[in-house]
Amino acid sequence: MNKTKNLAAVVLGVALGGVATFASAAVDASVGTAFAAVQTDATAIAGIVTPIVVGILGLSLSIKLIKRFGSKI
Repeated sequence: MNKTKNLAAVVLGVALGGVATFASAAVDASVGTAFAAVQTDATAIAGIVTPIVVGILGLSLSIKLIKRFGSKI
C-alpha cells in the first residue's frame, strides 16, 4: 500500500511538472520582468526586516532566560 502511494505521488509530480513547464512557456517576457522586479523588492525588504526580527527574538529569549534563572540566585 505504501508503494502504491509513493508511485501515485511520483506520477502526480511528473504530470504537474510537465504542466508547469508547458504553462511557463506561454508567459510573456514582460511578466518575467515584473516577477523579477517583485523578487528584487522582496529580497530588499527581507534584508531590512531580518535584523529586526532576530533582535526581537533574541530579546524575548533573553527575558525568558533571565526570568527563569534570575529567580534561582
